[in-house]
Amino acid sequence: MGRTKNPRNILKYRIIVSNLKVSVKEDDLEEYFSKYGTIVNVVIARDLKNKSLCFGFIDFKNQEEANNAAIQTNNTKLKKSVITVKVSCEKS
Repeated sequence: MGRTKNPRNILKYRIIVSNLKVSVKEDDLEEYFSKYGTIVNVVIARDLKNKSLCFGFIDFKNQEEANNAAIQTNNTKLKKSVITVKVSCEKS
């Protein structure tokens, strides 16, 4: 389904993925989660030395896709690590 650029959706339909292995890259997350909807943006949090902080954010096109992705993937394995996936709360 791929990644599209639409800054209006960033934060609005976001999931948070934690307990990632350090070796997981943005492309890995996009590949793993793309079956649940159109991905707008993927970011892995990194420290000042560009080392993964083992969590990331994925923005979907709509709330239904984000919710479904979180439900379907929470407590599943990604690269031999059980990940935690939650829908982010929208900031007002």
